[in-house]
Amino acid sequence: MEAALVALIAVAGTLLGSVVAHLLQRRQMNWRDAVEATGRLRDLHLNTYSSLAEAATAFRGAQIQRWLAGERHGKDSDQYASAKAEAFRVRVAARGAMFKVRMVALDEEVARLAAELVDHASFIHDADSREDLQLRADRSRQVHDDFISAAARQIAAFSQAGSEGGSTARW
Repeated sequence: MEAALVALIAVAGTLLGSVVAHLLQRRQMNWRDAVEATGRLRDLHLNTYSSLAEAATAFRGAQIQRWLAGERHGKDSDQYASAKAEAFRVRVAARGAMFKVRMVALDEEVARLAAELVDHASFIHDADSREDLQLRADRSRQVHDDFISAAARQIAAFSQAGSEGGSTARW
């Protein structure tokens, strides 16, 4: 009888140990999955925001070149037509990147600044003078810097959540 009781306790202890080990492994796996998912979201946002920053820089430069070509060669020149076509080409890329940012941004400020970034670059070629061109380009650069700062804050929040094993649901 005593031997049977000892065997029963041993079997119960083994079963309890197996259940506890399973629960701990499942908890660890869920934590690891959450960290990996947060890392993937961080990478998605980093790539999306970087693409817009790059495309907006190219668009701003193309708009400045377009304005300069119009001033130097006239708006009826081949040089102006070529610069205008290039500006339109990079505008398409910038707008596409902006739409992607607006789709994935978790922060309304980031989405708003993404739209402003493309809008401000769009109006550079409408400058009336070199001074106006400089003002418009400077304002575009400022919005660019504001966008980068807001995007960096959001990406840093992903990094912090990932290191804690949290999710992005709290944003």
